[in-house]
This record gives sequence, structure tokens and C-alpha cells, in this order.
Amino acid sequence: MGVDRDTAVFIRGEFECFVRIGLDAVVRDRVRTVVDHLVRTGRVADLCPTICFEVRDGDGTLREVWHMETTPDQVIRLHEFLGRFTAADVHLIRSMLGGPAGAA
Repeated sequence: MGVDRDTAVFIRGEFECFVRIGLDAVVRDRVRTVVDHLVRTGRVADLCPTICFEVRDGDGTLREVWHMETTPDQVIRLHEFLGRFTAADVHLIRSMLGGPAGAA
């Protein structure tokens, strides 16, 4: 059974966002704190955060800005992803999928 193109694009985009979050220790801790609180208090459906990231070069030059507007289901999946995979796991997953191990 195949996955239609729109679903495949959605899954890939969501996974890439999760990987970006999982690779960066500071971002990971901040997002996990918020997501854990939402899940623990049962407020996932009420308060789905928009996650915004800036990617900068070593000299501080802004390279990229991206946003992830979450749904309740995505918050739950992100919570499970961050709970299941350590930063080292995410680096390994990324390298196995052909992406640079340290890229975010």
C-alpha cells in the first residue's frame, strides 16, 4: 500500500523538523520542556506552539529562518520522538539517511 504524494511530503517535512529539534541540545531542551508541560497538563489541544528557529553561521550571519506550526497530533509525536531518541540517536539516524551528521 503506497502513500500519496501529499502525505509523503508532510511526513518528510515533519520528520526533518523533528530531526532539527533533536540535533540541537539547547533547542531540544527548550522544546522538550514546553512539550512535556503541555502533555503532562493535558493542554495539548488548547495550546499548540509555533516553533521558530534561526540558523546562523559561525560568525552570526543569519542563514535560515523556519517555522513549525503544530497540531495536537504533532505535539504528541514530537513528545514521543524526543522521549525515545537521544541527540546521539538523532545524529545516527540523520547520518544513516544520508544527511550530514552535524547538519541542522
